[in-house]
Amino acid sequence: MRKCPASTLKYPRSALQVFLVAVAILTSGCATTIFTPYTGRITPVIEQLKADRKVDLSRCLVSGNKSIDSILYGMELGRIAQIQGDVDFSVKSYECAMQAIRAADEKATISATNALSHVSAILTNDNALPYRGEGYERVLLHNFQAMNYLFRNDIEGAGVEIRRANREQDEALRRHEEELEEARAEAEKNHFSSSEGAGRVYASYGAMDEIAGKVKNSFQNAYSFYVSGVVYELLKQPNDAYIDYKKALEIRPDNSYLQEDVMRLARVLGMDEELDKLKKAVDVPDATWNDDTSSPGMETGELLLFFEEDFVPQKEEVKIPIPLPSGGIVAVAFPFYGQRWPDASPMWVMEGSDTIGVTEPLCDARALAVKALKEKVPAMVTRQIIRAVAKGIAAKKSKDKFGSLGELSSLLYNYISENADLRSWNTLPAEVQVMRASLPAGKHSLSLEQERTAMFHDIEINIKSGAKTIVRVIRAGNTFKTTEITF
Repeated sequence: MRKCPASTLKYPRSALQVFLVAVAILTSGCATTIFTPYTGRITPVIEQLKADRKVDLSRCLVSGNKSIDSILYGMELGRIAQIQGDVDFSVKSYECAMQAIRAADEKATISATNALSHVSAILTNDNALPYRGEGYERVLLHNFQAMNYLFRNDIEGAGVEIRRANREQDEALRRHEEELEEARAEAEKNHFSSSEGAGRVYASYGAMDEIAGKVKNSFQNAYSFYVSGVVYELLKQPNDAYIDYKKALEIRPDNSYLQEDVMRLARVLGMDEELDKLKKAVDVPDATWNDDTSSPGMETGELLLFFEEDFVPQKEEVKIPIPLPSGGIVAVAFPFYGQRWPDASPMWVMEGSDTIGVTEPLCDARALAVKALKEKVPAMVTRQIIRAVAKGIAAKKSKDKFGSLGELSSLLYNYISENADLRSWNTLPAEVQVMRASLPAGKHSLSLEQERTAMFHDIEINIKSGAKTIVRVIRAGNTFKTTEITF
């Protein structure tokens, strides 16, 4: 996030100016975003999905398409369409989100609109800043678009998206480092240290430490690398597939399917030394997969099942006391995740009384979201302190010029405008699991049962000799949505 030039950071000098700014914002198209929590707008849509009631995509969230939150709404609409099986609408929505991201990133200088947004954020809250998308959201955006292309049988299109996803994982780290540097520079320019404030926020976020500790950072996830490996295999590029499977394994070293895939390709590629190292590292016997499932004449095929479970938790608001550089303490609003959620619950894949396989965790989007939030604390604290100082100056000037009435109006406005930024991609799955198995060619009636919820779903699949059948299972509340394709 770029800084506003110092000349744009002008604070209101009277209660009248505060009032006029408030009126200007309230009458703008951003008012609902700034003063109404985003979760209030997306929750009814999620409840529709959970109840298996069709969401009207032509009317859903339409007011946000041309707002400062267009990136977020594009991602949400793309995911909603994907859950409902409307791949074409999903592709278009995701592409709109990507175009908005590119337009935002390509701006070399701060436009008048962005400068105004920054001033509005100082006078109101972080919801006045254009939503840029978290690093993990941008990566998953390309990942889900790749899945769209896969189920369109467009392997080349999927290949383009997985390469974009991989590139985005590197870019997310660079942006994070830039944000930290900008926060330090902004704090230094304004002659304060955000360290104490950040410490208070981190202390209040202590309940999230266990969840955030499940991932090294929010920029990389094994799901995206795994899908990348699958696509590279379909493109007949085993070396690239091996590299990305191995990256996924580094993130989820306990996933037995990843272990087997990495060893399988190491064997196919003749990497004997690497194979020996892998066997010792993961302490499992050699992979049971055939070296070449596409060889003619074989009577078995491969089933690859992805299970995307429910929805990520929503952010909540907490007010935390922050010391001001001029003295005193002010309570400011921060987003946090207050829920405690259970560990991954596997899905059993059965055929009659036989167990075909059990899914294993691949990506915990909840942990990515929590980690991303904690990574943004230094920048958030810096903005909050600048905002508190600005509002404090406005309140003092209002009192000096208009007396108690002016002070009261400023205090009232500050109370109304102090809202945490609760925006995030809420229709993402809470977690993703995977299962891979070799099955005899022919039709199979499978029963899917999730261990914790005792929910089950039956599917019919047709395994072709030497082919790969990909099944995607999405759970929304008590509803399962499945799609499949064979390559």
